[in-house]
Amino acid sequence: AIQYSRTWDQLVVGAEVNVGRDVFGQDFRRMGAFVRYSPGARAEFATAIESLPEQTTRQVSVFVDAGINASQVEFDPSDGGLTPISRSSSLGPHIAMGVRRSFDSRNDLGVRVEVDDIDGMTAVGVRAIDYRYHLTRRLSMGAYVGAMRLDAPTAAYGYYGGVNAQWRDV
Repeated sequence: AIQYSRTWDQLVVGAEVNVGRDVFGQDFRRMGAFVRYSPGARAEFATAIESLPEQTTRQVSVFVDAGINASQVEFDPSDGGLTPISRSSSLGPHIAMGVRRSFDSRNDLGVRVEVDDIDGMTAVGVRAIDYRYHLTRRLSMGAYVGAMRLDAPTAAYGYYGGVNAQWRDV
């Protein structure tokens, strides 16, 4: 994708070109133009970039999460019973990096990208909603939903969700 924009009075005017190939192997091309009303846009671009106030930076945290995942994979070929359904369970390494922000003393919300080894295959997921409730200073419970890609012989895409317990600041 290539994008170009300029400020003009209180507007941001621009164009964008996208070229690529989708998951079905088909080529695509897209051209677009846009006009955004943005009062003060000229002043925003003319000033130097300043660091965020200390109060804001304290509420947002970047984190790395490492551990072990337990998973169960069920393969149903949907061929009318000609091929048997197979199930396997496994333990594997887990690593993630994300950002979260507290919205009060016990609750926070964030997003994360995570990589897991599931039954010998690599899974890359994005938790679009990653909620956490602090039971104590060190123990938390959470729930999450997101999308994942499993690097199987034929790649599998899907959604996932779950609940978790977390022992923090180990």
